[in-house]
Amino acid sequence: MARNMHADYCKQEKKITDIVKDSIHIPETDIAVSEDSRAEKDYERLHVALGKLGPVDRELIVLSRFEGIKYREISKMKNMSEGSVKVQIHRAIKELKQIYFNQK
Repeated sequence: MARNMHADYCKQEKKITDIVKDSIHIPETDIAVSEDSRAEKDYERLHVALGKLGPVDRELIVLSRFEGIKYREISKMKNMSEGSVKVQIHRAIKELKQIYFNQK
C-alpha cells in the first residue's frame, strides 16, 4: 500500500514536471538529473520513515513488501495466525504512510 501511494505520488509529480517541461524549454539532460535526485530523496525519506517504525513493524513490512514473502509464511516464521499478520502489516503500513508524508 505504501509503495502504491509512493508510486501515485511520483506519478503526480511527474505530471507536474511534464507540464513545466512543455511550457519551458529546458534541455532534457537537466530534467533527467533533477528527476534522479528527486527519486533518491524519496527513497531516502522512505528509509528514514522505516527507521522510525518499531522493529516488529519494520520487519513485517520488509518481509512482506520488500522480500515478497507471503502472509502464510510470515505467520509460520513468527508463530502467529495469518489474520494477525495481515492486521499488523496493515497497521504498520498505515503508520509508515503517516510518518512518510509528515516528514519535512
